[in-house]
Amino acid sequence: MGTTEDLNDFTRALVTGRLVDKALVAQMMTPVTMGAIDYGLGLYRIPDPCPTSADDPYLYGHDGAAMGTLSVAFTSPDGRRQLSVAATGRDLTALPGRVDLNTVLVPMLEASCTPKS
Repeated sequence: MGTTEDLNDFTRALVTGRLVDKALVAQMMTPVTMGAIDYGLGLYRIPDPCPTSADDPYLYGHDGAAMGTLSVAFTSPDGRRQLSVAATGRDLTALPGRVDLNTVLVPMLEASCTPKS
């Protein structure tokens, strides 16, 4: 069992090249499918509403679900901005009308932007 802090630590370490070779991370971050969601070799890429780099205006991460748990973790390429959400201990199939995580995640991402002075 992990925490959202564990998810942040793992995602940051992965994307910044501390877990695997940076060349492999670059392949993981490069989309091979594009459309509703950009997906590389193991990582999703979503637009960052307030990117930390003009060269790479995306957040990278993945989701996971099993046995009543659901988690989503994303990080900026430099690991400075992160977002993790986790839910455990409930039957997620019983939710009325399935929850669209974008209705929760997008406002959270936007709220985490540092105001420009």
